[in-house]
Amino acid sequence: MITLIHSFIKKKKNNKNRYILYIDNGAPYFSGDAHLKGEPSYKGNIEKQYLDLNNFFNKIEKIFNAKIIVIPHPKYKSYSAKIKSLNPFFNNRKVDNHYNALPRLSSNCLFFIQKHSTAIAFPIFFNKPVLFIYSSIHGYQREEWHVLFY
Repeated sequence: MITLIHSFIKKKKNNKNRYILYIDNGAPYFSGDAHLKGEPSYKGNIEKQYLDLNNFFNKIEKIFNAKIIVIPHPKYKSYSAKIKSLNPFFNNRKVDNHYNALPRLSSNCLFFIQKHSTAIAFPIFFNKPVLFIYSSIHGYQREEWHVLFY
């Protein structure tokens, strides 16, 4: 009986440390290099897209009993302790702006969620599953669209 209780407490304790990493590429809130490449800015409904994304995250957190930690693209990290996230749509989520957040958190996460990123190297290196997300409801910049399906 004591072993069973100890096992339950240990599992419950481990559940507090369960997390999923969302590797953010900045789009659509940040236009990235679109203006340098002569591409038009995103014309879709940014608020609706982030509302849908956060609702999706809420469902994933319930299913896996784990919190999602947002890892911002290095160009969009806030190095000020006063600013949680440069993207206001992530202010209700845990955002890790540390320069080493991705390599530090990768080995213990359950899996990764991302649209497209060269940071795909981290789930590959740590042999973790990746959930690539895409929505036919929302628009994408031309390069982002190409890379998603490549």
